Formats: sequence, structure tokens, C-alpha cells
Amino acid sequence: MSDEKQANDKHQQNSDKIPERRHMLRYPSNAGAQIFRELDVMRVGIDVKVSDVSVTGVGVTSNTLLDVDESIIILLRNEIQRFEKKVHGVVKHSTLLDDETYLIGIELRVRLNPLDVSLLRMGLSKKAEDDDPRWM
Repeated sequence: MSDEKQANDKHQQNSDKIPERRHMLRYPSNAGAQIFRELDVMRVGIDVKVSDVSVTGVGVTSNTLLDVDESIIILLRNEIQRFEKKVHGVVKHSTLLDDETYLIGIELRVRLNPLDVSLLRMGLSKKAEDDDPRWM
């Protein structure tokens, strides 16, 4: 058996033993958000797109890399429903994607209520609003 095949088999065995740590269901989203680093004195916001949302966390895509365990403030918004909520969170992972953007997982310090999650699921990012007008 080749070394590569042994390594793949060992990785597969280890990944089967690691349990899924998420307990809350994640929902796809297209809402807009802005991230503020807590250590940034100027509080310059980073525009991001929410890719998924749950009661305890948010997944976003960004052009800017955020450090793991970095404390942030995230301003979640749905402009059509006039919903806006500011929550604190911690960056849990940052993964580089193929299109040179980063998928960032954020664990929230305070849970979102189900209505907040529902409004964020219906949200539109700024780019989507500029490309296609949507009528409600």
C-alpha cells in the first residue's frame, strides 16, 4: 500500500471520530453585514456578505482576512425589512476560497432569536440590490 493511500485512510478514520460540533441548524442567507474589529481604534467597517446564519453563529464571506479568536462587532442588516442588529462575536475559522475571498465562521456571544434568523434568511446584500431590483 502506498504512503499516500495510508495517509488518506488514516485521515478518513480520524475524521469519522470527530463529532459535529454544531448543535443548531444553519440556514442559507444573502443578507448584508458590516464587521468592526474591537481592537481597531478607528472602527473602520469591513463590508461582508452573510452566507449562512443560525441562532448561535454566522458564516460570512469577505475580501479581508480576520484572525482566529479575534473579537468583533458585526452589524447584521436586512434593508428591505428595515432590520438591523449589532452583536458581538468571536472569529472561529477563516478559510481561503477559490475566488480569493475568505469564508469566516463567527460564533456569537449572544444568541439570535428565531425572528432575527428569519429576517436574515430573507435579506439581500447591497450588491444583489444594485444588480437586480426586487419588488415586494
